Amino acid sequence: MNCGPLVIVGQARSGSTLITRLMADTGHFFLVNDAYFLQMADDLCPRPEPTPEERLRLARACLERMRQRALTEEAGTVNRSVPLSAAQFAGLEEALGTIVRQSATAWEVIFRLMERAALMAGAPVWGWNSPQDYVHAGRLLRERPQSRVLFLIRDPYSVLKSYKNLPAYWGTERHRYHPLVQAMVWISVVREYRRLEALHPGRVALLRYEDLIAPDTGIWAGLTGLLGDFPTPKPASAYDRNSSHGRAAPRPLSRAEIGICRAVTAPLAGEMGYRPPGDASGLGLLDLGRATARVLGFYASRAARSRDMRRRLVHFGARLRQKGAVR
Repeated sequence: MNCGPLVIVGQARSGSTLITRLMADTGHFFLVNDAYFLQMADDLCPRPEPTPEERLRLARACLERMRQRALTEEAGTVNRSVPLSAAQFAGLEEALGTIVRQSATAWEVIFRLMERAALMAGAPVWGWNSPQDYVHAGRLLRERPQSRVLFLIRDPYSVLKSYKNLPAYWGTERHRYHPLVQAMVWISVVREYRRLEALHPGRVALLRYEDLIAPDTGIWAGLTGLLGDFPTPKPASAYDRNSSHGRAAPRPLSRAEIGICRAVTAPLAGEMGYRPPGDASGLGLLDLGRATARVLGFYASRAARSRDMRRRLVHFGARLRQKGAVR
């Protein structure tokens, strides 16, 4: 029987796309990269009991996301992880009406669609990667007994550097970058992991990106307690695409950026083996001011349009007010 969901969460720029592809390529896991299914549910089905029309819109949106993530010879990149053929997608589309009728809630629509897709793919475990789903992880673990959550974290200074050097094709998404925002998200993710691991032992695990890309770390054996037995994925070095930095010579962090990150993430970062980098590009106050203006505009615009973004900001604020409650 297919069981799930397995949801990979954490912080963007921390390797979730890579681990999704590594695990999906074993054939044991049916995983959709950057799914954001629960965010779609918030936006398309805002009521606890959505109408059949709302549930159908959600089902179609989730199916379209799976199509976007389908493996093809023409686009063999790590961000594609769904091994379904055109005929199988057609079969899923024909089943949407039945899925909607059998589902009373938005989340049930997602679960039933994923279960059917995983059966088609012959994968015993199904799920997805959505970094921001750490804000939904507590509810998921409470309401779905089969669910498991894998938190993926990365050196917070490397996360900042990755955000700072996003390529131009990311467009306005680059305006998410601010050292204070990303450092606060990092600490919020780690605290949420610790809180949920204490509440749901055996159903939550943590993996460091640095261990994922290092050779012979034994990380896969360490995940059998969460996932059961599964084929060992290929090494991360088998995939040569790395989207962490969009520049040939990535800009280093400034002293201001490093100082902000250190002030926010200590002492947890140190406990996990992460230390501030030794190089810096100057004080960086002017760039910090520009980043502040951009990030405020970005999140104000997104919050005005997205119920999910408003929920995430509220959740984020609540976690910050609990600072020190979970160490």
